[in-house]
Amino acid sequence: MLTANSIYKRYAGAEALRGISMVLRPGEITGLVGESGCGKTTLARILCGLTPPDSGAVSLAGCRPKKEFRRRVQMVFQDAGGALDPKATVAQALDEPLRNFGRLPRPLRAERALELLQAVGLEARLLPRYPHELSGGQRQRVVIARALAPNPEYLVCDEPVSSLDAGIRSQILELLRSLVQGRNAGCLLITHNLAVAAQICDRVSVMFAGKIVETLPAHRLADLAAHPYTRSLFIYAFELERCCCTETVPTAYSIAAQGCAYRRQCPHALPDCAAAQPPLLGNETHSVACYHPATKGHRHVHPA
Repeated sequence: MLTANSIYKRYAGAEALRGISMVLRPGEITGLVGESGCGKTTLARILCGLTPPDSGAVSLAGCRPKKEFRRRVQMVFQDAGGALDPKATVAQALDEPLRNFGRLPRPLRAERALELLQAVGLEARLLPRYPHELSGGQRQRVVIARALAPNPEYLVCDEPVSSLDAGIRSQILELLRSLVQGRNAGCLLITHNLAVAAQICDRVSVMFAGKIVETLPAHRLADLAAHPYTRSLFIYAFELERCCCTETVPTAYSIAAQGCAYRRQCPHALPDCAAAQPPLLGNETHSVACYHPATKGHRHVHPA
């Protein structure tokens, strides 16, 4: 399992991540949902070993050398166009990780590149093309194929479908699901859209202001969501009701550490919410960081 334990990260004196702990399991897609600025990408880079945490640790069973960790945990970046070298063909983009991690002879690398392209639903005729000659969906598939080249055990996907239209987005999500199931790989899918997470994920962790405020099964979002912020995301994503938040939601870079970070726009906040940060309590199936969570008989649903 890929485990993050009490991860803290600061930028310019502000806390981007505040004690994040989470576990990614083989064969499971975990969604990480939250708005821009809450620390999702920072966490993704730390999980992949691209950015060091200020404190806390990321561990992968049996993994010691840094290069081996990087092989076993690969990242799919949000901007597929920016992630690909504009001067490199698709074949060259796929050959690079095969050369760096696999140490395969050139004929076997060419054969493996073709297999990777076919695995993500692309044709061999695209191998000599450059990124600008591909559609957005094709570029994203190439980025996924490149991440799969070292045969990783975990994928960290940072908003991989945010720039795609609805039809292509569904295709990429289904592709990720089939790849994870076929390879028994673990996957962290980062998104700001709770509906996207519900479509593909097994579990969902909701992040606000650098902290995980709730973790629950994706298929039970409607009846288990207990944190007011999770409920508001659910309302926005599925258009069940109009949320009545009156303030702009602050980001992880502008929130005081004391008390619940969500209390200023939470319609259910009480004085004790300002006393200290609520801990994340519960069990492996469902946990929530809220002093006054919704219960089965009482939902914190924002009035219209």
